[in-house]
Amino acid sequence: MKLQWLTNWRSLPFQIELKRIWLDCYEDSEEYVDFFFANVPDRMQVIGAFEGEKLIGGVYLFPCQVTGGKAADVTGDRYEKRNAYYLYAGGVLSSYRRNHVYESICREIRSKLQKEDAGLLCYAKPCLRGFYEKMGLSCYYESIEMKWERQKNEEGKEKYRCFREEIGAEELYQLRRQHFFKNAFLLWDREQLDYIVKEKKFCGGFADFFIVNRQKYVIIGEVKKGVLWIEETTMTPEELRRYGDDILSFYEAECLTVRFPVWETLSHSVQRVYSGMGNIAAKELWVSFTLL
Repeated sequence: MKLQWLTNWRSLPFQIELKRIWLDCYEDSEEYVDFFFANVPDRMQVIGAFEGEKLIGGVYLFPCQVTGGKAADVTGDRYEKRNAYYLYAGGVLSSYRRNHVYESICREIRSKLQKEDAGLLCYAKPCLRGFYEKMGLSCYYESIEMKWERQKNEEGKEKYRCFREEIGAEELYQLRRQHFFKNAFLLWDREQLDYIVKEKKFCGGFADFFIVNRQKYVIIGEVKKGVLWIEETTMTPEELRRYGDDILSFYEAECLTVRFPVWETLSHSVQRVYSGMGNIAAKELWVSFTLL
């Protein structure tokens, strides 16, 4: 077996083989995998495992940065940043599993990280977290989860007019910097944010500028079976409580679940949930978007 960084992963022969591995490992549709390869940024890096000339495994790495949350302001590039990668959709053909193929791929990734002094993050399912811990991803990241149900007694409650606008990668990039910069967070570049917005819409979700009471907020999520699930927003928990019913009415949902960075509240009564793991020691790191 040999390992190779696929600099020409966009070529059709490699995409055919990578797609075959993906569909063997995950339950995603062919349409989704085709969307991924057609829209993912060119900066993505791919490592492949070969048995002879046959591609039998692969892992995708999204370049990103993690801020230290110690910048004095957001007007320039005064963040304390660390380069990192987000590991995504790794897999090995079922007929080649249990032969340490994936472990060998991860060792090669660790070698790359050491040479570049870069971090690594991922969202690992429970059954894989022990494996990634052994590979050095010993830091767990959390977010707080808040739920809100439409209030039955709305008499006398102030209602607000709501609007939505299409969101663009440049504005999203700037608003995320302005809202999260004082604390540790995962800083996606404009190309990656453009892909994230497209991916949410392709999967039936949305990425909106939500305007209420003359204030503009980012809301990214989806509605399923009457539940509004918000993955990231620039609203605070207090603003969410104030506008919760208006948001539910606007998106035609009965209840919502939203996740915030743990540093958004000092309350000990909120529920903390897993949001990722990595090798960067930033306990309250905001990872936000869940890339499996």
